[in-house]
Amino acid sequence: DYVYFKGDGTDIKDSLPCGLQWGLKQVLLTMPASNSVNSAGHNFANAVIKTLSCRAHNELSHRKKDFIEKWLPVWIRRANNTYRPKKTEGL
Repeated sequence: DYVYFKGDGTDIKDSLPCGLQWGLKQVLLTMPASNSVNSAGHNFANAVIKTLSCRAHNELSHRKKDFIEKWLPVWIRRANNTYRPKKTEGL
C-alpha cells in the first residue's frame, strides 16, 4: 500500500530540491530495529508519520502551509488506520 501511496523512494525525481525523499526506502530506514513482530506495525506507522512530517515541513515555502495544514493530517490518519495493528478482543 505504501509504495502505491508514496512510492518506493529510489527515484531521484521523487524528491524535494533539497534531496529529501519520502518513499518506502526512507520509511524503512527510519524504523528502529526490533525483534518483536508485535511492534512492527506500530514501528512502521510511526516511521511513516515521521517521514511524511519531515516531508511536509521541508516543502517549498509557498506550499508548506498547505502541506502541513491540509495534507499532513490526512497522511497521519492514513498511517494510523492502515498500518497500525487493530486491537482485537479475546487475544
